[in-house]
Amino acid sequence: MSERQSDYAQIGFLDDDTLAIFFNTAATSAATPVSLRSLFLDSRTGSVLRAADWQADSLGSYFQPTMDGRFLWHMSKRGPLDWIERLALYTPDLKVAKERNAESHSLTLSHTRETMLLARESRSPTGWRNDIEIVDAASLDTIYALTDADGSDNLTVYDNYNSLLVRTTRPLHSGRGEISIQSIGKPPHVVYTSTDRNCYPHEAYFLTSNVLFVNQECPVWLLMTASGEVVHAEKMDKNEDIDQPFTTQPAPSETSYDGKRFALLVSKRKAGLFEERALAHTVAQRVVVFDTDTKRQIFEYRIKPLPQQRPAVALSPGGNRLAVFSDGHLQVFAIQ
Repeated sequence: MSERQSDYAQIGFLDDDTLAIFFNTAATSAATPVSLRSLFLDSRTGSVLRAADWQADSLGSYFQPTMDGRFLWHMSKRGPLDWIERLALYTPDLKVAKERNAESHSLTLSHTRETMLLARESRSPTGWRNDIEIVDAASLDTIYALTDADGSDNLTVYDNYNSLLVRTTRPLHSGRGEISIQSIGKPPHVVYTSTDRNCYPHEAYFLTSNVLFVNQECPVWLLMTASGEVVHAEKMDKNEDIDQPFTTQPAPSETSYDGKRFALLVSKRKAGLFEERALAHTVAQRVVVFDTDTKRQIFEYRIKPLPQQRPAVALSPGGNRLAVFSDGHLQVFAIQ
C-alpha cells in the first residue's frame, strides 16, 4: 500500500486484524490547522475498512491504541492565551467516549493498556520537577497525582491500581546511573546501579509485571527483572541507537499485549557525527522483533531504500504481525 505522506505518520493495531494509520496530508508541516488523514485497514488483506479526515492545531496531536479497538487521541489546541492539551478516548466507530484536559509533555500507557502516566516537566526553586498523574485508560479519571521533586529523567508506570513507577535517574556529580521502582505513596528504592560513565541506563519500562526493558546510552540494551537482575544483554553495532518515537517513551504499540514480544526501530548515526541521540543525525536502518521467552531475535526487516523520514512501527496485540510505514509505503509482515 502507498499513500502520500508528509513528515508525520503514526500507526498502531487496534486489534490483531485492524491497523490504523494517521498521517499528515499537508504539503508542509507548517500548515495551520494541520490536515490529518486516518485509514483503518484489514491487516490481513490491506483493504480499507474506513477512513476519516481530521483537523489539528499542531503536529503535537497523536494517538495510542488502548484495548478492544479503542484509541486515545492527544491533541494540542490553541487557546486564548496559550496551547491547551486535550485527551480523548475514541470508540471503534470513531465516537468520543471520554474527553479531558491533559496538561502533559508525555503520555505513556502501561503494558496492559489499563492505565497511563501523564507527566509535565516544569521548573521548581531547586531545579526541575515532574507533575505526574496516573490515569485510568477506560474512564480517563485520575487515580493518583504526585510531584516528582527530583525531576527524574524518565518515568513509566506498571499497570492498574498497583501503580508502580519505574524511573531512570543520574544523580548529579554521582558518576552513576540508577533505575528505581516506587510504589505510590512510598519512597522509591534503587534496583539497579551502573557506574559505567559510557553506558548509563536511559529509559526503562515494564514489558510484563516482572520484566523490564532497559535502553542505555550505549549500543547495549538489557532485559531485567523487577528486582534488578539482568537476564539478557543485547549488543548492537557501535554507531547504532534504538530510535524512540517522539510521542511517548516508550511506545506500547510496539509491544505485544502479553509483553513477550516487542519491536525495535534501530537507527545508525551518520558518519562523522557524534551526537548520541540526535534524531536529525540518524537514519533508520532496520526493525527487529525480539522474544523474551527465548531471549532471541525472531524477525528482522532491513529498510531499503533508506528512509527520508522516521518510519512508523507497530506490533499487533498477539505479536504475530509487524507493520512498518516508511516514506508513504506500508508493509505488514507475518511473524511465526
